[in-house]
Amino acid sequence: MSKMVSISAYHTPGVNGRKALGKATPLANSFSLIEYNEYFRFLIMDCPTNSTIPLYLKEFARLNVTDVVRVCEPTYDKERLDAHNVSVHDLPFKDGDVPPQAVIKSWLELVNERI
Repeated sequence: MSKMVSISAYHTPGVNGRKALGKATPLANSFSLIEYNEYFRFLIMDCPTNSTIPLYLKEFARLNVTDVVRVCEPTYDKERLDAHNVSVHDLPFKDGDVPPQAVIKSWLELVNERI
């Protein structure tokens, strides 16, 4: 069963046995966390920029984020994430459209590599 919570709700200590994020951050309304069983955790976020990426990196560290998948045009330098051991995968497709088969295939391959 999947569950979706906003990042602000995720600040509650002990949610699903996970460590709490601590106090609310300026990005509290920019994240949605989707958890599906014990293996899959996805963080959906708004569009980071070079000026906000340091805040995102702090939250990524707290959540043990290892990969970021960009589905829109790049708005930040991926080298900044690479420097923090967060891999960036570009799988862009038009906003509001269904992802093309190639994007779906790449996404599923990435998920399978990580489990």
